[in-house]
Amino acid sequence: MSHTSKTIQKTMIWLIPIGGCLLFSPEPALCANPVDAPYYVADSVDISMRSGPETNYRIVRMLKSGMKLRVLEKNANGWSRVRDENDKDGWILDRYLTDKVPASLRVTDLEQNLETLRNEHSVLEKRFNEVKQINQTLNQSQVELERLQGLMHNTLKIDEENKHFKTKINQLSSELKRITDEKKSLERQSDTSFFIAGAAVLGLGMFAGSIMAKKRRGSYDSL
Repeated sequence: MSHTSKTIQKTMIWLIPIGGCLLFSPEPALCANPVDAPYYVADSVDISMRSGPETNYRIVRMLKSGMKLRVLEKNANGWSRVRDENDKDGWILDRYLTDKVPASLRVTDLEQNLETLRNEHSVLEKRFNEVKQINQTLNQSQVELERLQGLMHNTLKIDEENKHFKTKINQLSSELKRITDEKKSLERQSDTSFFIAGAAVLGLGMFAGSIMAKKRRGSYDSL
């Protein structure tokens, strides 16, 4: 099947409902065709919504670009009956309708998303700073703990050294007491020996003197 035949078939499929609508509708110019998907006012200047499907009908209200609308019906002349978010009905030209979200709304959504992301980033940054502060506190606590552990280790080491020194001091004290006692004993022995030696010398002197005296008396007697 050629490309032209396919195009003709698609056109006929599209025209059949419109033809039926024109034949059987009480008002040949109108065709009820509610569309569930939302439509939007296209990116353009504000457009007028009229009370009927012609430019000679009165303007019901002005529609701004990006306004969401619900299409209630369409006619063959390029007009659609729509309902806005305030349940106000009216007619606008089809060329001002689009089923694509207008750039203005997309920009607004992007701006809102950007603001949301900024808020989330702010919250995350605040939380990060809190965690960073907690981490710094933990690091400081770790350093302090290591310092205290070092002091505790040094204290235990000093305590062990003190015990060792006390033991050594006790040993030296005992040795000093023993030496002192020995010295006193030697001093007593020395005093006794000196006394005995003196007495012996004195006795010997007296004995020698007695002998000398006897000799002298013997010499006197021989004269």
